[in-house]
Amino acid sequence: MQKVWVQLGGAAIALLTLQGTVSLVAAQETGVKTAAEELDKRSKPADSAGGQQGKLSDRSVNVMSSLAFSILPNEFPGPDGKPVKVDKSEPNKFLIPVDDARRIIRVATRSAYAEACDLVDLERANYETLINTEEARKTWTQEQLLFSRALHGFSV
Repeated sequence: MQKVWVQLGGAAIALLTLQGTVSLVAAQETGVKTAAEELDKRSKPADSAGGQQGKLSDRSVNVMSSLAFSILPNEFPGPDGKPVKVDKSEPNKFLIPVDDARRIIRVATRSAYAEACDLVDLERANYETLINTEEARKTWTQEQLLFSRALHGFSV
């Protein structure tokens, strides 16, 4: 009786090993990537040669910016706490350069990773650092800062 269990156990191990190898080979042949490979690819900085490899394309950034503009609130609290109306009739007042938008989306990706890992404090710290940095640059209007917040929120 023990002999049968040993033989079945050995056969089961051989079958599982074979099945795991076959699925790994199939994944490699179909181009399926593991989550770690995909996250690594998305979080690596762009190459220094100046090419688009590893970067979010300008078209993707523009699409995400358009969608983020559509979710801008109609009003937001001003410095004194009173609501300030948002005039969305001139979208160009809100938009920021593509490279800056790409940087914000990249930060938002890291915020999303923190959220997915249930690291709420890290996610909040990441967002607050972005906003504090953008405000400290003193190059953006209030509309552009509002847009930066929306772009981050949409990208997450």
